[in-house]
Amino acid sequence: MKRLLILVAAVALLTTACKIEVNAHFIINADKSGTVKLEIGMDDEVMQFAAMSGETLTADTIFEDMDLGDVPNARVSEERRGNMTFFIVEVPIDDITEAQNLADGPIEGFGDDFSITFTDDRVTVQGRTTMDDALGGAGDDMAGMPPEMMAEFFEINLRITMPGKILEHNATSQSGSTLTWNLDMTSPFIDIYAQSDPRASAGGGGIPIWVWIAAGGALALVILFLVARSRGGKPAAAPATAAPTADAPPPPPPAE
Repeated sequence: MKRLLILVAAVALLTTACKIEVNAHFIINADKSGTVKLEIGMDDEVMQFAAMSGETLTADTIFEDMDLGDVPNARVSEERRGNMTFFIVEVPIDDITEAQNLADGPIEGFGDDFSITFTDDRVTVQGRTTMDDALGGAGDDMAGMPPEMMAEFFEINLRITMPGKILEHNATSQSGSTLTWNLDMTSPFIDIYAQSDPRASAGGGGIPIWVWIAAGGALALVILFLVARSRGGKPAAAPATAAPTADAPPPPPPAE
């Protein structure tokens, strides 16, 4: 990872077209199980420069010096998105609270300050990282590159999918139950905080089913009313059948 980032820094000094994107994603389930997913994406400019430099960039070679690649049941893959190639490793784990010990790079950067804790009604994630930690310790080797320039070529995101209803967070953005922090290359550190209630639905306080049933019934009545109006008013009432008088004599028999 460190060698890769230094390579990209070299490319950035030679061209304005290169880009690298790093996404670390924690998927947390209510039973403490989860998945740690790390993506490293590089555009075609970086891939070409790496090939010219004799570097073979594959998911296996990129993750070979990282702890994640050695975890049992780790799944390694590659994926194209536009003009970028993403190298991906996913690790399902039984206890997500131990996830911060699984990898280097953006995940190890949280170190002892990063924690995932569970209680009966709360899941809390909090931590702090510096840009050097997030870059896998390559910051000193890239010290000659101004932070503003690094921000042009590097995009580093932390994503956390929380169980249940998200109660509070300081993430950059939220999509459903997934929070995303965009790490600012010009800031010395970033704080991470999120809390959710694993017992509640992700939607949080949705409309009760009886309200939908009542609304559907009202809509049906409106439709019937409009159909009746379009046919010229109220439907004609059926003619009433005269009830026989109790004291009236029976009709005479027919004449022979």
